[in-house]
Amino acid sequence: MWKKNTGVAIPKIEWTADVIWQLLAQIELPENRVILLGKRKKGERTSGDSKVTVYQRMGSTIFLQLHSLNAVAIGECIKWKYEHHDHAQNKFVGKRPPKASSLSQGSIEKARLHISKIPKKWILDETLIDMQRASLEAISARAAADMCLQERQMLLKEFTAGIWDVDEYCAKLHSLTRNSNWGDFE
Repeated sequence: MWKKNTGVAIPKIEWTADVIWQLLAQIELPENRVILLGKRKKGERTSGDSKVTVYQRMGSTIFLQLHSLNAVAIGECIKWKYEHHDHAQNKFVGKRPPKASSLSQGSIEKARLHISKIPKKWILDETLIDMQRASLEAISARAAADMCLQERQMLLKEFTAGIWDVDEYCAKLHSLTRNSNWGDFE
């Protein structure tokens, strides 16, 4: 609910960078942003306040002492600065950006495609599991290589003992190397 003008004059407000940042912070509050800038989502609800009420509410937060003197005048100062800043920005930018609610789904999807996903943060447990998996794979590969070597040595001993002739030895060696990772060592 907006206040009546008390007729008390307020001093000229100096718009320092700090005061402007406070104003911007007030504009970004959800209850003020919806009224001043419009809805971001279709189902977003407004508080039902008027812009005048929002300007006075922002003035009461930024200029507490001056607001108690004349709430209407402070609200008008906030409104003037908001609209003046808005028009000055429009001169440089050309036009206001569209409200978030007026963006098409196609443009939103197009923007999403250009946003890279942040990889999941690794935690210690996952790192330890990966280390254990790599270690087990190395142990398994080593065991397979040792087993293949033992089979070759056994085949060679059988050949030297006369169990296999040269052709049979070569055939057995070839089938052994085909079934193992030692294919390069014939």
